[in-house]
Amino acid sequence: MQRHRDSGLNVLIVFAAVQVLCIAGGLIFPDSFRYLSAANISVQLKAIPVLGILALGVGVLMIAGEFDLSVGANYSITAIVMASTVQSGWSVYVVVPMVLALGAVIGLINGLVTLRFNIPSFITTLGTMLFWKGTTLLYNGASSVRFRPDHMPWRSWPCISSMASIPPT
Repeated sequence: MQRHRDSGLNVLIVFAAVQVLCIAGGLIFPDSFRYLSAANISVQLKAIPVLGILALGVGVLMIAGEFDLSVGANYSITAIVMASTVQSGWSVYVVVPMVLALGAVIGLINGLVTLRFNIPSFITTLGTMLFWKGTTLLYNGASSVRFRPDHMPWRSWPCISSMASIPPT
């Protein structure tokens, strides 16, 4: 038990050291090392919550001794479907439950295949990862989809617009 606690402490020490070095580099070289720039901090604040939520789900599976390699592909297909569906005129209030259900169905398929056919979750999710990556490529091609729904009322709330760097409407 002590060994696990020490390894967690070691990771924390390395993380803190990297942060201190990056902050020092940002203060010493503000023009060439943009770690402390407003643009970098904004990007990090937008990316970290999404990755954190995904990591929590994967962490629960890893604690249970299982793996889900298809999380990224599941995230990609649901994000692309949501953005393209909203762009085509659907209400975001209809599309959000729809893509949440799509993501849940993908997870349910992974679980059912793993449990019903007694296939290791690593193999099941490797296969579904490749399937959903291919489906995303078939559905959308290799192009990006811009997603900025202008008709969402919460965009004008000062606390939301300042956090997300979205100008109020």
